[in-house]
Amino acid sequence: MKAMVDKRFVRYLIALSTTAVGFIALLWFCGWVVRPDLGAPVAVYSPAELAAAEKQRDNSVDPADTLTIYRAVDYSRGIQAAWYPKGEAPILAELVAEGELPPVAERVGPEPVVYEGVEGIGRYGGTWVRALTDEGSLRFYMTYELGNTTLLRFSPHGYPATPLLAQSYEVSQDNAVFTFRLRKGMRWSDGHPFTADDIMFWWEGWATWKDPDTGEQLGWIPEIVKARGKEGRIEKVDEYTVRYIFPESQGIFLEFMTGGRGAAF
Repeated sequence: MKAMVDKRFVRYLIALSTTAVGFIALLWFCGWVVRPDLGAPVAVYSPAELAAAEKQRDNSVDPADTLTIYRAVDYSRGIQAAWYPKGEAPILAELVAEGELPPVAERVGPEPVVYEGVEGIGRYGGTWVRALTDEGSLRFYMTYELGNTTLLRFSPHGYPATPLLAQSYEVSQDNAVFTFRLRKGMRWSDGHPFTADDIMFWWEGWATWKDPDTGEQLGWIPEIVKARGKEGRIEKVDEYTVRYIFPESQGIFLEFMTGGRGAAF
């Protein structure tokens, strides 16, 4: 019996050794096939080329440099201002020429969002390559990169939070009252103006809606309109201004309003 066990163990070792040798030989053969041509001359690069390549590889972020592409402008200058949209995508220019679409100056409201690209004014065309690994990545891409229409948005490096649907905003000293002034000229897809009434419609007609007969609250107030579990409230100041009021300090409310935790309207 012992002799049979010894023979099996020896055969096992032989099989294992043969497999290991075969695997090593396969790796060596693959390396031999794809090996570089050692006889080719070594590429020589100038100091300027090396410095340029090193700069392209540098992905560090200077915390003191808050990269901001949003620009606050004087809207009273109107269509004559240098920042006012004058160019548009070629396909839209064709529709304008055919009379199917109004000129860009007529389509843009009096208070558009103004950005200044890091590399200057962009050019239409090209291919945008993205790697999406799953359905969650696609949902994030569609929501936050193509359709994130919230009151504020983050700058390229994160902070500061800059206006988007809001034309401007003010924060009380105790971080408990946030006042947002909306941009004039914004419209829904059906052409209806977007004003403070739309936010109040959401707040009164959905978030805080109560059964007219029983008084039971049937709406749902999202967590981002709460401070440490205590409900805040929204009030209309005028046609283009709303105010979010909390019972105590809500120091991260601006971050919430960029869409990272949903939307408060």
